[in-house]
Amino acid sequence: MAGAGDVNNDGYDDILIGAYGDNDGGVDAGQTYLIFGNTSDQFSMDMDLSNADASFIGEDNFDWSGYSVAGAGDVNNDGYDDILIGAWGDEDGGSGAGQTYLIFGWGTPPGSFSLNTNTTLPDTDGMFWLNWSESVGADNYSIYWSTSPDVDDGNTRYVDNLVNDTMLINSFTSGTYYFRMVSYNNIGSTWSNELLINIELPPGAFELDTNITLPDTDGMFWLNWSESIGADNYSIYWSTSPNVDDGDTLYVDDLVNGTMFINGFLSGTYYFRMVSYNNTGSTWSNELLITVQFPSVSDDGDDDDDSSSDSEAAIPFGNYYVLYLLLGVLSLIIISKRKVIKNQN
Repeated sequence: MAGAGDVNNDGYDDILIGAYGDNDGGVDAGQTYLIFGNTSDQFSMDMDLSNADASFIGEDNFDWSGYSVAGAGDVNNDGYDDILIGAWGDEDGGSGAGQTYLIFGWGTPPGSFSLNTNTTLPDTDGMFWLNWSESVGADNYSIYWSTSPDVDDGNTRYVDNLVNDTMLINSFTSGTYYFRMVSYNNIGSTWSNELLINIELPPGAFELDTNITLPDTDGMFWLNWSESIGADNYSIYWSTSPNVDDGDTLYVDDLVNGTMFINGFLSGTYYFRMVSYNNTGSTWSNELLITVQFPSVSDDGDDDDDSSSDSEAAIPFGNYYVLYLLLGVLSLIIISKRKVIKNQN
């Protein structure tokens, strides 16, 4: 038995075990087993050499290959340590000549590894960490994703050339996504398990505005708003004080369009705000200040002798009310005159 150096260049030294009496290649042909180094928890007592990472069988009967074994260092300077196996009974060069084999070290693809996440699903902000175990022998890693399962390198690459074991993922909107990683070295690549991430975000930010020129003069106006991405519906709240929230007066709810006609407001100052909803949460718009000021109605004169006409705030459609009153009085006078004429006849 001998140390072999790091034959596969994975950062762990390897072991050579010679069994020169092995008969797999013939009577006493011999065999040599190479066991790659690894973390201590990967080894167990009474390991069967048939599970070795590589083995080398003697060529002929009585070669006794593996009678002597040794690490040779990196003979060809390729980054992999090489090994020597002695077969002192080999007669290829004559009776009892023996033979020594030089076997160059070689790499293996990166080891298997697992991908996981710290987020509680569904994720509610579009930001989460991906974490992965070490892929032994890997030089670097890449992350791929898709909205369909069975992710491979034909899908979208999120990032490559990673050398750490964690990555913050962000900028994803509501939806179902599949993530998978691949580790690389100069021999090959190894894929991780596939991870399903379901993202359910609250509605996106949006803006509330109006089409009127302030102050409004009739208590009727339109409210318009931009789309709140991911919203299922909207509600409008209002108050005569700022900082409107859902503790104030609900004007209308379950809206799904982007505009609403508002009416029925008298002269005064009002604050409007909207909220969008989905099954994850809610998002409030900006607050809109609307001033309603109906036109004034002047009276007959200057009661306070200040050389200017006195006036008072009109009620909505006040001029029409006066007209209707005059028409009513006139109608009563006509009806009364008709009754008098009728009685005289």
